[in-house]
Amino acid sequence: MTEPVATTLPWATRGQELFEQAVSALSDADFAAPSRLPGWTNAHIVAHVAANADALGNLASWALTGVETPMYSSTDQRNADIERLSQEAPTALRSLTVERGAVLLGRLRELPDADWRAPVRTAQGREVPASEVPWMRCREVFVHAVDLAPGREFATLPADFLTALIADIAAQRSAKAPDGASRVTLSVDDGAVVTAPVAEDQTAAEVSGDVAAVAAYLAGRGTSGLRVDGGGAVLDLGPWL
Repeated sequence: MTEPVATTLPWATRGQELFEQAVSALSDADFAAPSRLPGWTNAHIVAHVAANADALGNLASWALTGVETPMYSSTDQRNADIERLSQEAPTALRSLTVERGAVLLGRLRELPDADWRAPVRTAQGREVPASEVPWMRCREVFVHAVDLAPGREFATLPADFLTALIADIAAQRSAKAPDGASRVTLSVDDGAVVTAPVAEDQTAAEVSGDVAAVAAYLAGRGTSGLRVDGGGAVLDLGPWL
């Protein structure tokens, strides 16, 4: 991720606001309803984003103190925390959304400039500078705000954030792809071009669309608005993250 903290930290703040709005709009009954994510209720998404705030706060502490503080002690612990929090009452989940998001943003705003260069490690095991932490939070709050709100789509998110998201997801997908994997070439209407590996047993293709449609496709959030060169179905990219 190459965007500076001066850009990504305001994005994270705006994304937190959008996520809080989405959570606030949920009725008590909505929390138990199935979400757009397979196997998760809306309460699971809210719990995940709250737990993520704590986890990224661990990375901020690591950068500040130099004491290794992983996001999660284990994948099992992460999953158990999300499941536990998802059983909280709607009132508690609304409060957790605001409180934990505020604590994380406060820590990030107070981090000294020199500490943004400190190495930390993501949940996937990548070593990155602490300056990537605000970007990691951007992705969570913006994307999951869309997941929670039926009337909100990627087109409602900031275009510059979506442009950065496209580059980031395409790079992530490519890094995990086997050698020789077939790829889809994605042309964005603003002129950007990226490629991404497709799922096994599919052939290469050329796809185009506006920045919101391409970002949603790469993030596994639908294929609406995409154009396939020569016609045909949009290729399956497999899950993201």
